[in-house]
Amino acid sequence: MLINVKDIETFLERPYPLIIAGNRSTLEKVPPGNWIAGTVPFVIENRGEELQDDLLEITPIPSSVSEVKIKSYTLDNIHQI
Repeated sequence: MLINVKDIETFLERPYPLIIAGNRSTLEKVPPGNWIAGTVPFVIENRGEELQDDLLEITPIPSSVSEVKIKSYTLDNIHQI
């Protein structure tokens, strides 16, 4: 879902974590909360298009997900995904 950064607080108030993608300068405007993010210069939907300033792509993690962890993978353990 593509939203303006000024609307992000509405989603941060909800009880589920978010995955957020956007430009670095836009992500720096997101207040602390239950989210993880990555920078991306464009959004791929039906076509590649540049991500406008102040827009974020958000994906709520569904309530059926019982645990969220951050893990690092290398060439030696990437097969474990």
